[in-house]
Amino acid sequence: MKDKLLKIKTGGIRDWRNHNHYNRYEPTPYRSLKALFKQHQLSEDDHVVDFGSGKGRVVFYLHYKFNCYVKGIEANPLTYDEGIENLHSYLYHKKDYNNRISFKLGTAEGYQVRREDNVFYLFHPFSITIFKKVITNILSSLKEHPRSVTLILFYTISEYLDFIDNHTPFVLKMRIKTPNKTDRKQHFLIYQYEP
Repeated sequence: MKDKLLKIKTGGIRDWRNHNHYNRYEPTPYRSLKALFKQHQLSEDDHVVDFGSGKGRVVFYLHYKFNCYVKGIEANPLTYDEGIENLHSYLYHKKDYNNRISFKLGTAEGYQVRREDNVFYLFHPFSITIFKKVITNILSSLKEHPRSVTLILFYTISEYLDFIDNHTPFVLKMRIKTPNKTDRKQHFLIYQYEP
């Protein structure tokens, strides 16, 4: 699956200027997404939140493949606008749109986790400081509304793993390798929380 099939444009890289807490925009490779979702399926009832969604590649891929609810959270206004342009193009060409895609302009740590949100996708979008705040927000939501939740982490750093493994109730369920053999960080980690 490629941008052409989805009628979107998500390629390229965009760096943040003068921002230490947010990492550059770089889309998850389609080959990596294919490897991930070959082993880890979603259902149309899942509500996915993509933190640092960029131009929306993961959002559109998941909607197209699983018809699930997907929300992209993006803090960079320029990148967010490109995601909205992609949304218009995707919807124009997809005749059976079912109102399951949305984008929010804002920070990940400012996002109010909703009770239906049950899958969270993070491709190393921000610093450990922001990561801790995001995970804490998810855990607060789980206290209020207990439910099963999945975290999908891509291109993780050791500080993320130390925090998740030693300071949260999430349990590592699966490690999925990607077709990239040269970069050890290019794998997915699937963490699960069960009430």
